[in-house]
Amino acid sequence: MYNSVHGLFITTPLIDVMQDGIAASASLKMGAECYPLGEYFYQTLFLRMTGAQEQKMKCLCWEMATNDYTYRYEYLHNKNYGECSSYTDKCSIYKDIVGQIKKLKPDFKVYQLWDNETLDDAVLLAERAKWENKINENRKKQIVKNIEAQEIKKGTSLSQDAKDKIEASIMGRPLPEDDYAEHLAGVKKRKAVNMLVGKVWRRIKNSNIVIWKEHDFCEFTDNWGKRIKGEQVTPKDASLLGSQLQKFYEDVVYIHRNRCAHNTSSYQQNLPTLSTLASKEILNQNYFYRFALLIVIDDVFLRLYKRYVELKEKWEE
Repeated sequence: MYNSVHGLFITTPLIDVMQDGIAASASLKMGAECYPLGEYFYQTLFLRMTGAQEQKMKCLCWEMATNDYTYRYEYLHNKNYGECSSYTDKCSIYKDIVGQIKKLKPDFKVYQLWDNETLDDAVLLAERAKWENKINENRKKQIVKNIEAQEIKKGTSLSQDAKDKIEASIMGRPLPEDDYAEHLAGVKKRKAVNMLVGKVWRRIKNSNIVIWKEHDFCEFTDNWGKRIKGEQVTPKDASLLGSQLQKFYEDVVYIHRNRCAHNTSSYQQNLPTLSTLASKEILNQNYFYRFALLIVIDDVFLRLYKRYVELKEKWEE
């Protein structure tokens, strides 16, 4: 049995921390007198969530360092993750735990984390048809290229029989089922991310904290599907987030995390300019986006940690 002093903390979903804040706000009388409390409350809840995630990152590193002495040396001597708050630090820890899992299961791919998600039969059939159509379209393009290459090489047009042979050799190849497994996992991942952010939305919808920022919540309601896309989550085994979501994290979460943690707005001219306030990007500076993105990142690490523990237990049997 795998033993971990950090296991309970690591596997406690970050959405529970947000729920604690929502529960605490339920005791407030939401009259005009409470509005000055709003920003203070949001910053407090935001910092509790970022702080919990950063501590989880450190606990994950210690877990890996406890089990792998080579990693321990690298972690203590060559890695500097600081507070584990920047995207670079989080992505590096993501690559570390993926690497540890691959040591236990060399053929592991990150997309397998979503294998257990279920899809309706109709969705499965539609996705299979979509995938096969894409494969066939790519093969048809390859047939044209091969024929053109052969004709250029020979300096004359190919006979219909020769063209048919090229077509048969390409179209007759077995379908790459591993590629389909990855495609299907991507569909499952998008569904899982959408369901998770939807769960965040439902938790917030009827809470007191919406009253302080109704406009921001309407923006979140209308656009979270455009801002936090499932395909931008773990697009590669070496990338925690895709480029768009990485920038979103850095602009919306990381900068504000530092502003709140170090209280820079109280003693520095660290406030948005008027041109910034007038831009569309200001709509992204939204606590609901921040909460949701932190929870999505947390879900990835929860899945990785559970897979890591599962494989460690099998290895120790």
